Amino acid sequence: MRNLTAFVFICLTLTSCSLFEKNGIEVQIKNATKETVTQVEFSTTEKLESVVLDSIGPNIQYTGFLPMSKNKVDGRYTLSFIRSNGKKEIVGKGYYSNGAALNNRVLIEVKRDTTVFEFVTP
Repeated sequence: MRNLTAFVFICLTLTSCSLFEKNGIEVQIKNATKETVTQVEFSTTEKLESVVLDSIGPNIQYTGFLPMSKNKVDGRYTLSFIRSNGKKEIVGKGYYSNGAALNNRVLIEVKRDTTVFEFVTP
């Protein structure tokens, strides 16, 4: 009986991914324009943590992680940046619930005239 209990415990521990996952979302931001974008910030509406970059050059991709362990309420994700012409863009997309990310990753592509978000769930 003791061996069965130990076996069940080991199986549950190894298969429970949530024991090892951090609460947050991986973010990939690709600048698909011919110009550098500056003052790049990706955060939640609560703004408790942010991914901040000075700039992303043309056709460059950045990958990082936005921790959300302090988030407690529902909200959305926000990307803000300044285009080379000085225009500030603020784009809000997606959704998180009770401070927890519903997706593992967000792929963001900054294009000449729009910004595209794609949320990925395993």
